Amino acid sequence: MAERQERGMNERIRRLRRQSVETQPHIDIERAVLETEAYQMYEGKVSVPELRALTLKHIFSHKTLYIGEGELIVGEKGTDPQSAPTLPELCCHTLEDMRNMNDRAVVNFTVTEEDLRIQEEKIIPYWEDRSMRRRILDSMPQEWRDAYGAGIFTEFMEQRGPGHTVGSAKLYEKGYLDYQEDIRAALAKLDYAGADPEVLNRRDQLNAMLIACDAIMILGRRYGELARKLAAVGIESPEQLAEAGAKEAFFRLKKTFPQVCLVHLYALEGAVTGQEYNQLPEETKRELKAFSDYLKNGSV
Repeated sequence: MAERQERGMNERIRRLRRQSVETQPHIDIERAVLETEAYQMYEGKVSVPELRALTLKHIFSHKTLYIGEGELIVGEKGTDPQSAPTLPELCCHTLEDMRNMNDRAVVNFTVTEEDLRIQEEKIIPYWEDRSMRRRILDSMPQEWRDAYGAGIFTEFMEQRGPGHTVGSAKLYEKGYLDYQEDIRAALAKLDYAGADPEVLNRRDQLNAMLIACDAIMILGRRYGELARKLAAVGIESPEQLAEAGAKEAFFRLKKTFPQVCLVHLYALEGAVTGQEYNQLPEETKRELKAFSDYLKNGSV
């Protein structure tokens, strides 16, 4: 029997496919942390559409970026391949949920002790009574709850948002600055003195769309800046970054781009160690700051 040929049109594609297929899926708590931060900053101060858009902007402004070796199109929903972000606004998982995800035999997701600590200390206290799942289940009559408890209804849509949102061909025909021009034109046409009872809701939605466009452009600029900087100092993949180490990579960046600051070093350390940069241990931050200060004082 002939040996089965590995799929992929060339070695680059085959290697990327192997990485996708063979990497163990794992929970990524970063999105939940960033979303919680955004809601704590903005909830109750802006409309719901604006709140969600500002949350997207906060996530895209701070999420860990990943550029893999051989990738021509970049972007991960989490911090790295096969990372699975949690969505506490839909379902705030209990610690038991997360342990089950880690331990189950089929389709399991690795959950670390640090993930459990953050879920317990930051995510559950804020989202336990705010999630859509909690609100929906609380609104159902007891007869339905009894049926649910008996297993008549499945949980498939209980922990997920329905459907996927994808861009149309318009995304390739006009840019987000063009979209923002259209949105501003629509805002200018709103008739606040007329008989439209939805005018304020329309305004909030259009403002949210402006913010969402900003968010997408911020993420794109961040990726472009990271790619140019790393390529300029000879680092073109996470593997090369890990081999060089955060301090060496920062040293090279500082020589080529003197304006890079301590946050870049934190971000590099987070990428190397698989942590969110603002969740690094205080001892690590002190060590990195001392190194940055050393370079700042003329040692580059």
